[in-house]
Amino acid sequence: MKLIRAGIADASAVAVDKTMCEAVGKQWHMRDRKRGVLPDGLRNVDVESGWGCSRYQGWVQGYAWHVVCSAPANHLTIPLLAEVEPNNVQENRVFVRMIAQIPRARRRVLADEGYDDNELIRQVEQKVGSGFGRRMLLPMKVYKYTPDGRREYALWFKSEAGQKLFRRRKTTIERWFGRLKDLFDYKRCWMKGLKNNRALMLLILLAYQLLIYYNWNRGAKLARVKEILDGI
Repeated sequence: MKLIRAGIADASAVAVDKTMCEAVGKQWHMRDRKRGVLPDGLRNVDVESGWGCSRYQGWVQGYAWHVVCSAPANHLTIPLLAEVEPNNVQENRVFVRMIAQIPRARRRVLADEGYDDNELIRQVEQKVGSGFGRRMLLPMKVYKYTPDGRREYALWFKSEAGQKLFRRRKTTIERWFGRLKDLFDYKRCWMKGLKNNRALMLLILLAYQLLIYYNWNRGAKLARVKEILDGI
């Protein structure tokens, strides 16, 4: 959190999301994985990877970054916290381990439907007097018997202010994931195994943070990372 304390990252609002990377080697069909059967003749498989699906990437066998980023209105998006797991590990199961590390001063946490978990929301949010010091904004659907509490969330999400705030996800963490993969040429994993991929993928994020800090120290534009990487 040194980037926050130094004033480099504007993290009054943060966004959490997951992006998947394809595993190296052959694909092990999900049906066979569930049965624990490795078909005869199937070689060069990363058996520790997992299958996951998203609306943008479809089905991918591999590993995923789970990241909490700053989500400012007009500022550089900077990763603050990260975990790496196989693609089949659900977002809410990973994020729950990260909540305690989010600085208490962060007022808004932006997430998609994969984080719609009542207990998770309860742990994220903070009550201050009769109001909230930190709230989680995510899409919620309303049905006939939806509890009043969730109806309030849905109304907030659909409001003009809620929609304006939620659009920051697209302009911050979603766009930043694409930039990160392009900068480090990491759309596909380089090694096999969770331990190897976790170490490398977290190292990539650390390298990005260090480059941002390096630019800040020398008075350069924070986003000028590609030029440095190209020169290495």
